[in-house]
Amino acid sequence: MLGGTGLLGSEFKKISDFILAGSEIDISVESDLNLKLDIIKPDIILLAAAKTNSVEIDKNPIPAIDTNIIGTANVTKYCIKNDIRLVYISTDYVYDSVGMEHKELGPVKPFNYYAWTKLGGECSVMGHKNSLIIRTSFGSTEYPYEFAYTNRFVNKDYVDIIAPMIMELTLSKETGIINVGTKEKTLYEYAIERNPKVKGIEQVEGNIFTMNLERLRKLRYRK
Repeated sequence: MLGGTGLLGSEFKKISDFILAGSEIDISVESDLNLKLDIIKPDIILLAAAKTNSVEIDKNPIPAIDTNIIGTANVTKYCIKNDIRLVYISTDYVYDSVGMEHKELGPVKPFNYYAWTKLGGECSVMGHKNSLIIRTSFGSTEYPYEFAYTNRFVNKDYVDIIAPMIMELTLSKETGIINVGTKEKTLYEYAIERNPKVKGIEQVEGNIFTMNLERLRKLRYRK
């Protein structure tokens, strides 16, 4: 797992025997990446390494371009050359914030520049036949904030709920793009599950990031 020291990696450490690689592998430097992956000799690569702080990205997009676009392309090329399965963690923010039930092969309109860089990464991953793009959203195991929006609609859930789904898909033979999340809810409903003291507030304009989860449901029913 590349990006293994982040939020998802910390959860994978509890539930899997994946090799969790962090900053010691710089995916933006192709020669360094190839050398270190040659030593590890992975059968599957789960790519979670990314720059995700949208405020910092808006101030200076270059690190996000280097990691989320160029780095993802480097990993994809390595996987193609070495016939390695690649699973890429993307975001529900590649969809616009207006329509309901976004489908995997429906239109995309990234919400911010962070999402544009993740979509840029998706473009290279799609060039590898044995790859899966997971569009998802998750938070830490607690909701640490005082407020949550009552008119932002999401399929987001906590990392301890989403991580097992991602692991199952990583070890599957599924390819293409899949939306991963849980039932539709407001951000306030998500927050209050683990923080009963959270206060609901409204955005000036409500955002809708709900995804069509039909493909995910069919896979889970099949088991």
